[in-house]
Amino acid sequence: MRINKGKIFIITVAGVLVLFVVIWQLTKIVTSASPLSADEASKLVKERYNGNVVQINKLENKYKVTFELETGTYVVEVNRKTGDVDSLTRTSQNNLPENTMKTEAEIRGLVKQQQNGDITNIEKKVEDDGTYYYASIQQGSEETTYKIDAFNGKIMESTTQKGKQPTTTNKILTKEKAAQIALKNVSGKVDDIEFEQSNGVTYFLVEVDRENDKDATVQINAISGEIMSITWDD
Repeated sequence: MRINKGKIFIITVAGVLVLFVVIWQLTKIVTSASPLSADEASKLVKERYNGNVVQINKLENKYKVTFELETGTYVVEVNRKTGDVDSLTRTSQNNLPENTMKTEAEIRGLVKQQQNGDITNIEKKVEDDGTYYYASIQQGSEETTYKIDAFNGKIMESTTQKGKQPTTTNKILTKEKAAQIALKNVSGKVDDIEFEQSNGVTYFLVEVDRENDKDATVQINAISGEIMSITWDD
């Protein structure tokens, strides 16, 4: 039985048309995905960074979303087609909350900025109306004690004693004690300990070797034993 050549041609053309339609439909499905909406971009940023979105700007192929955290204000760029985050930039930094108690090291820094003389003693006291640091400064034959709010660093009052000689009641920590304090905060092996003094503050620099990790230098107040800083080697 012979097949008419015309029929073969018609079947071939029909097959090509069907294939074309299928390819066209697949291409349409792939390319017709809706770009990210502003609400979707906002939701994405909230879920990823747990921030408060304050502004969204729509650009040609992305959104610029501004959001706020406790640490500051940030701008993130979100790709409208893919939903990927292209960049994240902090535009402003917030100060620490007022209810954060300051450390002894921070109080020392504040006192040195505002007053002349050598800090001979700092003591923290919890009283009925709040928590305060009492910082004593020796200048010549006068010793002034400042009562300082432990949260905002403001000087509440001061008393001065004239003719008072510098006291030497504060005991310096031993190097062994400084090493123990350092190893409580950074695991490893003590390699070296140096005793330093700067702006009336005495401290130890304890170098700690850490196997298979970055070495650290721990700065410890030589009187109170407070950790002033930890620096990691590159």
